Amino acid sequence: MSKQYGMNIYFKKDFLQYTGSFKERGARYTLLQLNEEQAKKGVVAASAGNHALALTYHGHLLNIPVTVVMPIVAPMMKVEACRQYGANVVVFGRDFGETKQYAMLLSKKKGLHYING
Repeated sequence: MSKQYGMNIYFKKDFLQYTGSFKERGARYTLLQLNEEQAKKGVVAASAGNHALALTYHGHLLNIPVTVVMPIVAPMMKVEACRQYGANVVVFGRDFGETKQYAMLLSKKKGLHYING
């Protein structure tokens, strides 16, 4: 392609990320930006898959507690993978709107930092 367009073209091989998603970079960066108190309390997010996997994987590596709220339609494989990384997984909501609303409620109730995916 580089020859065809007369410029250097580079591809990111995000499929080679541990979770197979580009979401890992943003998740890790966001977790690293937390202050000490936030990191100790943990974070919460709403996601049906890739964002949840990225957060739980890097939360596990960084020893930051992660709660993910996933809709009832989330693939069971992704729900279980998040649990294997040690996340507190809450399955709630028929659609993403309900799921996100509940995650934001948990954020306020438990003092968790909400991370938008």
